Amino acid sequence: MEFTSYDKFCINVQNAIQKHCDKEVCVQLQTVRKLNGVILKGITITNKNGNIMPTLYLDKFYREYEDGTPFEEIIRLFLEEYERAGIKDDFDIQFFCEYEKVKPHLAFKLMHYEMNKELLENVPYKRFLDLAVVCFCDIRDRQIGHGSITIRDEHLEMWQISKEELFMHAMENMPRIYPADFMNMATVLREIYNDPAGLLSISFPMYVLTNTERLNGAASLLYKGKMEEIASVLGSDYYILPSSIHEVIIMPKNKRGTDEKYLSQMVDEINHEQLAREEILSNHAYLYHADTKELTALPLVPYQKDRR
Repeated sequence: MEFTSYDKFCINVQNAIQKHCDKEVCVQLQTVRKLNGVILKGITITNKNGNIMPTLYLDKFYREYEDGTPFEEIIRLFLEEYERAGIKDDFDIQFFCEYEKVKPHLAFKLMHYEMNKELLENVPYKRFLDLAVVCFCDIRDRQIGHGSITIRDEHLEMWQISKEELFMHAMENMPRIYPADFMNMATVLREIYNDPAGLLSISFPMYVLTNTERLNGAASLLYKGKMEEIASVLGSDYYILPSSIHEVIIMPKNKRGTDEKYLSQMVDEINHEQLAREEILSNHAYLYHADTKELTALPLVPYQKDRR
């Protein structure tokens, strides 16, 4: 097997960290599959007293190393950050063995199906058009902060429950754990930009659907009755532009006609120019039909930068 420079760097970091630690401490090099085929390498340091420890990813340290930071300094920076991220007290992960304790914390997120086929091989999921719905356990703890554990097939076997039960409870929990937030685009812009002149006080014919956490907010589309509710508010059919896994943009369908090809191309442009790969949800727009309560995918129109 041939190792890349990055592979060798990661192995050298693992060995160097191990030398800095006691013999009872285990320093592991982890390969983690993230969304949309993104593969990250990280270090986990485990001692005999702890049952869960953070994983620090090495990509940013490698960039600093490539920029000329000495390797010894990289190790010092890593240990400092790991100390800041470390859990001072044991975090009780035993609750995860009992489904009744996990059930109130089940939630779900949306991801692109084709881009995550390998990730989904051992994960219970449901198809939604060209997307997949995946469940996770939402964790909020004083020690580790806000995190999540993706539910895998092995967990269903451990809990002796069906996929249908899992998704039923996750669907019930979502509006409570991640309340939906539907707002005019002007409100979103006011959150981002200072507007002393009040230029953003006028509503736009464009809206954003996310959740109050601004995390995996595109999943709000699947809340019971949410798409119908939006159609009632807008009084028309509407387009959905998946701007990321965290939110979608809603545009009422213009009676004079809309260039639907441009909408899908705009989505693909955002994916290429503004998003990290793991934040991409889909590469085209959708149309919600208020009368039939159906959501259809618009054709993909690839973004071509050299045409601009």
